Amino acid sequence: MVNPSNDARDDDPLVLVGEPRMMRGVLTVRNPGAERMILREGRLSTPSVDVRVPLAEVLQPGSFRRIALRVDLGGHVPPGEHRGTFEVSGRTCPAILHVGESVRLTISPSSLVVSEPPGRSARKRVAFANEGNVPLTIGDIGPVPLGEELLGGAARVSVTAAPSKLDELVAELARAGTAPRLLREAGTLRVHGDTGPAALEPGEVRVVDLVIDVPEGLAAGARYVGRLPIYTSDLEFVVVPTADRGSRVREDVAG
Repeated sequence: MVNPSNDARDDDPLVLVGEPRMMRGVLTVRNPGAERMILREGRLSTPSVDVRVPLAEVLQPGSFRRIALRVDLGGHVPPGEHRGTFEVSGRTCPAILHVGESVRLTISPSSLVVSEPPGRSARKRVAFANEGNVPLTIGDIGPVPLGEELLGGAARVSVTAAPSKLDELVAELARAGTAPRLLREAGTLRVHGDTGPAALEPGEVRVVDLVIDVPEGLAAGARYVGRLPIYTSDLEFVVVPTADRGSRVREDVAG
């Protein structure tokens, strides 16, 4: 007999709760026979799911065992209540699945390097994958604040000019290559997609071409960083402006 609790009736359901990749519940199995029962596998079935659940339990005659279950339904089973059955050792009980919402977006690549002169545009291709169980929409990305990255050298200059314990610590971290990024506001990166908002159903991957406008006034050779949160992921922009060689040539010719 299969039951979800010690005092449950034979027809009480097994209840599983959680996100689709980590459903949790407690299964109570009773062995009413005269021989030991070996449980190697269970089977969970609903109209949309049919998964096998590994087990490794041995029940002596007349005993029962409470088994903590962790069941992976796959990432795209929609949220809500799902009903089915759980079968083990030839016995079956009803199963109720309370599937929670899972929002999981992955971005590849997650960091884009833009190397163009200020005032120019770059095109980059990004893949968005919906690994959750609810639809997602990748809308207009819009403006991304940029910060100029201040490297460890600036911290070491600070130590020389006005030594302090904090400055010394920052300088030491910089020498070790572990100093966090220090940024100062530097402008706004304009980012937009070629095709407008993109809707992603669970399990869908959408490739989007982004147009990135590098703002005027950035220093060639410096490094600027912007980060945009999109659902559960971040899309990072690393801007390393280059000199406008075309303009330089025109200036040289004019001179």
